[in-house]
Amino acid sequence: MWRWSRTGAAGEYASWPEVPSAERELIDAVAVRARRLAAESPLKFSRAVADLADVPRDGAAREALVLASAAALRVLALEPYAPQLLAAWHLLAGAVCEMATGEGKSLAAAIAAAAFALQGRHVHVMTVNAYLAARDQVHFAPLFAACELSSALLVGDGAARDKQRAYRSAIVYGVGHDFGFDYLRDSLLEHGPARAPLGAAWLARANAYRGGPDAPLPRATLQTTRDVAIVDEVDSVLIDEARSALILRDAPRRPSSAAEPYRWASARARELLPALDYVASDGVPRLTVRGLARLSSATPPAQGLARPWPGLIENALRAEHLLIRDVDYLIADDEILLIDEATGRKLPGRAWQDGLHQAVEAKEKLTISAEARPLARIARQRYFQFYRTVCGLTGTANGLAREFEEFYGVKVVRIPLRTPSRRRVETTRWFRDRQAKFAAIALDVVQLRSTGRPVLIGTRTVRDSEQLAALLGAAAIECQVLNARQDAGEAAIVAAAGAPGAVTVATNMAGRGTDIHLAPQVVASGGLHVIGAEHFEEARLDRQLIGRAARQGDPGSAQFYVAAEDGLLRYYAPALSRRLARAAQTEVAGIAAREIVTAQRRAARKHTAMRQYLYAVDRDLQRLLSDLDAS
Repeated sequence: MWRWSRTGAAGEYASWPEVPSAERELIDAVAVRARRLAAESPLKFSRAVADLADVPRDGAAREALVLASAAALRVLALEPYAPQLLAAWHLLAGAVCEMATGEGKSLAAAIAAAAFALQGRHVHVMTVNAYLAARDQVHFAPLFAACELSSALLVGDGAARDKQRAYRSAIVYGVGHDFGFDYLRDSLLEHGPARAPLGAAWLARANAYRGGPDAPLPRATLQTTRDVAIVDEVDSVLIDEARSALILRDAPRRPSSAAEPYRWASARARELLPALDYVASDGVPRLTVRGLARLSSATPPAQGLARPWPGLIENALRAEHLLIRDVDYLIADDEILLIDEATGRKLPGRAWQDGLHQAVEAKEKLTISAEARPLARIARQRYFQFYRTVCGLTGTANGLAREFEEFYGVKVVRIPLRTPSRRRVETTRWFRDRQAKFAAIALDVVQLRSTGRPVLIGTRTVRDSEQLAALLGAAAIECQVLNARQDAGEAAIVAAAGAPGAVTVATNMAGRGTDIHLAPQVVASGGLHVIGAEHFEEARLDRQLIGRAARQGDPGSAQFYVAAEDGLLRYYAPALSRRLARAAQTEVAGIAAREIVTAQRRAARKHTAMRQYLYAVDRDLQRLLSDLDAS
């Protein structure tokens, strides 16, 4: 088995069995030359940067990788591991790299960004949240400066002038969706109401679908080009988030002048009976004939109906029964804040469409906001198709190769581990109800803490994280909570999760971007133990959670706990959910893990279908607009 260290000599990973010999030799040669170049004088290093312009195109990528790796060692004292160099090389070829959690994706992305920019490419490095974008841009700015490259941070709600300056840099870090929204703003500016033969509102919406990688941009636009996109947590940005379009809306949040219809619909929805007055198919409530007849005698408000009243009622039913406080959204300062299902973070400024947001406000008896008018929209798949090169990194690309190829034209490459994994995944435990499951988790935490091991408990919702924290507190177990309410201090919370006896309760760990460093005594006692308080609908999110344990060859373990009320079972394995709920014993034995695998596959198929449908609608509208242009 190959080995590599920060100070290791070349050739230590020449026996890397999972990588073709040509790639092993290339990585070996890059490491040797980068180490030598890092030791040169500043003048010689600067000359090497200038000489790259004379390197033939077929060798430029390799030379750029040498320079970027040497710069990392010179100014940051970080010598890339073999997996990081291999990942950067595949990024330069336009691939998605599956690189395990803790293997150093941030450095690999920065080296690739510098290598692209050294070849004259313009690079957008996209992260899943603003904290990671700011952290990485600041941390790697010296690396880019050493390569004589400019870099900047894109602030999503920043002033237009600041954004224009940022986009002129060779390397721009920012949140993935902020780049897309700036594209939509540019589209509106380029095809604005002044050219509105079909009506200003229609054209403002329609022209957001125009554009392309080579479309000329006016001087006042924000983005100068869409050349290279390097996407961190690429499955979250390009796959999970692609179930919804990027939609740019008009005015900021303001009270509605016609709030009564939403309140009326909310009151009526609470009177209706399931299965008799409405049915839910694929999570969408529909009024039955009986329900329509029952409501026909009710008199809706005469003024201010934004849509037919049956639509208002069905929105109210969805708000009442399907969208759950502290699961799908939070309430802060009389405002609904959506929660990102994939990352567990707040989504400030985001709202549900077509009156659903107002239905939730009515349900919670908040001030009803005016429905924002959509100005422009685009499917995320089509936006990323505008880039000449799309590449990225994630710990969980397995199973997504076909979708990455279909929508983005990129292949998935697996990057081997630097050292063999020592993670131990224990048998899943099954419970009749959530109360029994949480009680079992608390008992296990007490036992694990007595051995000095830290415990990370991953939950799917804010509600569950707070209920578990309360239960642990009642058992005199001090814990740290990380969810959408207090994610501002997440780096410090996650970084401290490896201390002896530490207990951390967190919602989805995807994209947290902070290593859990283990104290020496923790390594000796068995490492971090991860508890999955519930399986996620996507198996990838399960792997992201347990990937926090046993990183970089450390010991560690993980175990999942399942109860009948868990959302995955209720929606995708209802027979199993009923079987668990009827069990005579509190803890149930004899259930195979394949039941979870089957349920997650059902969920994955549904999510894939949603993405395909959204992309098809976007593509068909683009074709319609192209036909209008040609006529």
